Amino acid sequence: MYDVVVVGGGPAGARVAQLVAEAGLKTLILERRKSAGTPVQCAGLISPRTFELLGREFSILNRVRGADIYSPGNRIIHIEAEKPKAIVIDRVGFDRELLEGAIASGAEARLGARLSAITRRNKSIRLFAHESDGKTEIDTELVVGADGPDSIVARTFNLPPPGKFLSAHGVEVGGCDLDPEHVKLFTGNDIAPHFFAWMIPTGEGTRIGLATDAGNASQYFPAYKKRLSRLGLYGHEKDVQYITGTIPIGPRQRTYADRAILVGDAAGQVKATTGGGIYMGMKCAHHAAAAAVMASEAGNFSEKGLSQYQVAWEADVGKELKTGYKLHRVYSRLKDRDVEEIFSALARPQILDIINNIGDIDYPSKLAFSILMKAPKLIKYVPKGLFTLASR
Repeated sequence: MYDVVVVGGGPAGARVAQLVAEAGLKTLILERRKSAGTPVQCAGLISPRTFELLGREFSILNRVRGADIYSPGNRIIHIEAEKPKAIVIDRVGFDRELLEGAIASGAEARLGARLSAITRRNKSIRLFAHESDGKTEIDTELVVGADGPDSIVARTFNLPPPGKFLSAHGVEVGGCDLDPEHVKLFTGNDIAPHFFAWMIPTGEGTRIGLATDAGNASQYFPAYKKRLSRLGLYGHEKDVQYITGTIPIGPRQRTYADRAILVGDAAGQVKATTGGGIYMGMKCAHHAAAAAVMASEAGNFSEKGLSQYQVAWEADVGKELKTGYKLHRVYSRLKDRDVEEIFSALARPQILDIINNIGDIDYPSKLAFSILMKAPKLIKYVPKGLFTLASR
């Protein structure tokens, strides 16, 4: 019998496992992949704040301090900060380091263990998994679902879905002669409906990708590559690896049940404005671990007892996640001509100063509202309820 079984060995799951193992709980990680971080399903761009949370840096490929953002008509807004605003990571190395940290802290890990079913017992949870040597049954006091957007833990416990799902598709290529300190972002409903596309310099290559909620992202990729070619930014460089995945945005309204909690992508704890989930997921992992330890000490794994987990993570980052999702919904309704009008407003020097000084990929709502205060003509795009949420 385990005290905690964490389903999923990605950043959020590994972090929960490390923290509960350090607290003395008998902990197991079930990871369906045979190797941490593969296949790659993330653009691998995080904030320096992520490493502050971990207390150390590792798996860094590049540091980025600016961005060129392209309107649908290829008007460019250039953002330039004095210090790095984002870090490009080796996602495979990053995941592996976190998983090894959990194991070093006392957690057990089973790679290549695919969870097939979960049943509730009188005073425990039983998990059924397929491993290389056959089927196995595992009993635990508490299950932590860190098993991604299509979470079997969430489905088993009938937890409500995230607001929506984005399809993401990309490729890492060798080369592309880009400024290594700047990412490039592209808008336009012909290449990335309701979201955006990106070019991220890794130091030795470039990650090219896009996300959308309008069907499979891969269907828009040829048009995106053609646009990059016309701009002289892409010349059919050699593909190194493909990067595809599903991004849940809009946090689940409930992330707990009897003897179960969700964290990270499984909980929809993802920034809806950027699609990034590593920092928010790991922030919430601390609250998940605290809830697990408290439940174990009290011997109370009931839905009511675990509800404090939701209270804690919502008090910490819930407002930002919900505001970000509302901002995404505003953006997803815009037509290309609306985006062009917004670019015209943002190109003013005083607005660019605000972006350079306040811009934060983890907490973009502060920047959004600061811009609206200086560019009131943009308020017509924003529902009144958004201001109410921001003022809470």
